[in-house]
Amino acid sequence: TLKTGDVVTSLALHPHRLELITASRNQLLKQWVVEDGGGTVRRQWKAHDLAVVDMAFDATGTMLATGSADRTVKIFDVENGYCTHNFRGHEEVVKVVCFHPDSQHMKVVSGGEEGAVRVWDLQTKRCVLLSSHLGAVTSLA
Repeated sequence: TLKTGDVVTSLALHPHRLELITASRNQLLKQWVVEDGGGTVRRQWKAHDLAVVDMAFDATGTMLATGSADRTVKIFDVENGYCTHNFRGHEEVVKVVCFHPDSQHMKVVSGGEEGAVRVWDLQTKRCVLLSSHLGAVTSLA
């Protein structure tokens, strides 16, 4: 059991190590090293101006994408705990985020409450595709 100190709004498991990142209503991300019977906080940092709703690691485990109620998508360097990209464009809460499964493609997909699906190119730092749906986007695969 991990004692986070606040309500957890999202979590992401590291793809290669016994680590995870939790997000709480206080806008903090906490990077945990998981141990028998609990865990230790390795690092924590403020991620967004409002709660993080969803997050996901890339395939290498070096980057973390977060989607927030503040309508932004951010990419973090996990090892150093800093933001590398801050994408704006959703009109409402960002409900889901995921990386392209092939880390060579350097793209993040996000879905919003307003029904928009956006593909963000991490190299050009632009939205390369936008599609709209009738309702909130609640999952991506």
